This record gives sequence, C-alpha cells and structure tokens, in this order.
Amino acid sequence: MPSVLGYLGYKGPLLSFGKNVFADKPENWAVNYYGGFQLIQDQFLYQYKENATGSLYNFQKDPLLRQNLATKEKQLVSEMDTRLKAFVQQYHNRLIRNQLLPPAR
Repeated sequence: MPSVLGYLGYKGPLLSFGKNVFADKPENWAVNYYGGFQLIQDQFLYQYKENATGSLYNFQKDPLLRQNLATKEKQLVSEMDTRLKAFVQQYHNRLIRNQLLPPAR
C-alpha cells in the first residue's frame, strides 16, 4: 500500500507495516519470527529471544551465522534492538485492540 500511495503522491497520514519502494532513499528492513524475533536490515541480521542477549550477524559475509558481532557493533545492536522492539510492540498493541486496519470513513 505505501508504494501505491507514494506513486499517487499521497502525503496524508498512513499506518502501514510496508514501505514505499519509490521513495528517494527507502529503508530496507524486515521482521520475522523464527524461534525468536529477527530483524534483517541491510546486510545485518539481528536476532532477539526473550530473556537472552541479542545476536548480530553480517549474513552477506557470514551466511552460516557463525560470527556473532554483537559485542563489536554495540551501537548498531542498540539501534536494531530499539527498532525491532518498537515494531513488535506496535504490531501487538494494534492486534490486541483490533486496529491493524485504519478506521473506516
């Protein structure tokens, strides 16, 4: 939906978990759940499991995810952790309140 609205020039409020592929500088990231939440952003994969320390991998250089970079890239871990937790919280809150779709006009 964000791509269609961006293409049409819509500048109003929008709630979406997608992105505008036509944006001048789109941010590329995705969230999934596979035994814990994962955030993929650029060439990095951040994994978070409740009550555990997050893990960070450069999946382009380390496709088998053997070298955890979390202790070396603390600033990036902090940024990705905040983004991931904010996304999950927003999604869960809207799911609980049945607000995944914008109100009908």
